[in-house]
Amino acid sequence: MKRKERPIHLLKGLKTLSQEKIEKQLLKEKIDLYKYKSSEDNEVFFDLSQVEWVNLDAAFQLCLLVEKFIKNDYKVYIALPFQNEVNTEKNNNFSDNNYKSPRI
Repeated sequence: MKRKERPIHLLKGLKTLSQEKIEKQLLKEKIDLYKYKSSEDNEVFFDLSQVEWVNLDAAFQLCLLVEKFIKNDYKVYIALPFQNEVNTEKNNNFSDNNYKSPRI
């Protein structure tokens, strides 16, 4: 099955990453990892640039997906979030400087 769009663009615009969202994206894009075989123009792009929170299970599943694509001779590209704090982190005061331990 030849795709017009290149590369396959997955996980675009997600703020939170969970197993359910990964599986939903794969179904939406009609990606069956068991049917995909290698060809010279196979590319996949995991867009994690807007992700603010990741479920640990989803991180593990994402690693397995990347490995599966690489083993099937895909070129894999991954966009990671920006290094600076995002607005939600600034507004919620998650930094250690604002943390005060409770008195017992």
